[in-house]
Amino acid sequence: MTNGEKEFSIVSDAMEALCWECVSRKEPTVGAISGCVVRVVDARISGQLEYLQTVEASHFPWEPSGGFIVMASNEPERGIGIYFRVGQRGFILPVSGQPPCVASTAATLEAFVDEALSMFGMKLTGGKWG
Repeated sequence: MTNGEKEFSIVSDAMEALCWECVSRKEPTVGAISGCVVRVVDARISGQLEYLQTVEASHFPWEPSGGFIVMASNEPERGIGIYFRVGQRGFILPVSGQPPCVASTAATLEAFVDEALSMFGMKLTGGKWG
């Protein structure tokens, strides 16, 4: 690992520890979404946020349509969006945004992407459920 990668790992671990400490004290400005602390940085090679993109789907009988999608926006505004299939709920996180996280009640993934574009100018891209 390079010195930069080691520093990233140390700082990320510290942020996660701080997050869980603040969550236990019910701090309003620090938290985790679905147990995940998200740190937004440029990808090492491309300088983009595409490495944050992920699609998770459930195959359990008790949650047949579960899962979530993390999408990234690099233009015109940078940020990420997390959309949960169950509950049809999402969170829009513009980089350096105020507020830093906005809850969405979009009924579909497509409506969620449209909302991020209209509210923050974020063009969210990434995988989708089949």
